[in-house]
Amino acid sequence: MLLKLMKRSELNFEKTVFSLQIPWPLGLQFGGWGRATRVFVESTWFNTCLGDLYSISWMEDSDSEDLRVETLEQQYLKVKIRTYDNHSSEGSHVMQYGTLGISKETVSVYQGSTPKKSSAHTFQSSDSMDVVNQRDADLYSMWQMHKKLTKGSQQKEELFKKIKEITAHRTHLDSSVDMIKGYLLGNEQALVRDEGSALVDDWGCLKLTVRTFEKYCGSLTQYGMKHTRTFADLCNNGVANIAMDTATKHTCSSYKMGRWNPALVGYSA
Repeated sequence: MLLKLMKRSELNFEKTVFSLQIPWPLGLQFGGWGRATRVFVESTWFNTCLGDLYSISWMEDSDSEDLRVETLEQQYLKVKIRTYDNHSSEGSHVMQYGTLGISKETVSVYQGSTPKKSSAHTFQSSDSMDVVNQRDADLYSMWQMHKKLTKGSQQKEELFKKIKEITAHRTHLDSSVDMIKGYLLGNEQALVRDEGSALVDDWGCLKLTVRTFEKYCGSLTQYGMKHTRTFADLCNNGVANIAMDTATKHTCSSYKMGRWNPALVGYSA
């Protein structure tokens, strides 16, 4: 049973534990312990996010609860609410997969336990956390570094230029995907998949659609992978690749890819 758990855990993007998983690349993930936190390591202060919202949630729960009493199901329900950031717009969806029969077992069976000690840092399942979208974490870190650099320095100017380039490319990706979707589907709503269905029926179509987009519009980068469902919707709605090629070429024909040329950085699919 433990072997099953470990296998399932290794398959999850977040290296999650037990039967919990944040779907990837469809679900958004958020970093926490970052926006208002400075970390002191070896005499140096770092402005950084120390963990994703999901991992923070279950680790803090594990620190504050008596794991000899708390069941996997109880932990799952609390962590699910916390990771969804208490129904805010900044949160991730936690789901259960695998052998759910273990949910009634205590967490200590798999994590071990130590005598519960009182702590001022108790798990607050009702508090919204100050988080950063994981796809924006790199830009957030750059902005924090930019603030610390000496005004007028070459390093500060070069970093600002890099931030502008990244931001412009991401804006281009978002607007291009919206235009292509509108061109190919119009006002039609994408087909709603049945619960439990695969993301797409034709994985070859999805791969070709992504490559076609990147051929004309530039690399999706990790940020652009959030549009995977849109590309899957195009395939599920029967959009032919020749139509995708035409729409993408029309949308991005004048865009200068620069360092985001897939010929330089490789294709995402």
